[in-house]
Amino acid sequence: MQGTGEFLYKDGSKYSGEWQANEKAGTGTLVMGQGGEVLSYTGGFQRDRMSGTGVIFFRDGTEYSGEFSHNAITGQGEIRSPDWLIKGQFDNNQKHGDLQMLKSGRQCHMVFCYDQEKLQYTDFGKRF
Repeated sequence: MQGTGEFLYKDGSKYSGEWQANEKAGTGTLVMGQGGEVLSYTGGFQRDRMSGTGVIFFRDGTEYSGEFSHNAITGQGEIRSPDWLIKGQFDNNQKHGDLQMLKSGRQCHMVFCYDQEKLQYTDFGKRF
């Protein structure tokens, strides 16, 4: 496939967007079939993988907006749910580096090393 078009997968997933040499490339939307935690992704693709910037919606109502590389949340972004927001750096689908969490009008700064929390500070600068 070349140019723009749609493809329906056997599992019910559907891709609408740009193609190059029979691979998802450029901008598109992938709506997932039944099952799994991901509902849909809209954004950049490179060599059939999520790459560049995009937005991914999860079935639990959470969404991630930011950078992707090789089908993984990697780079600067934010995770949002109805109750909280986390902004910061991610690497291979894990929280990594300085992150800021906002919940119920309060702010918390956290430092993570590959999903392992190392330090946490409230908006008053106190460690808890």
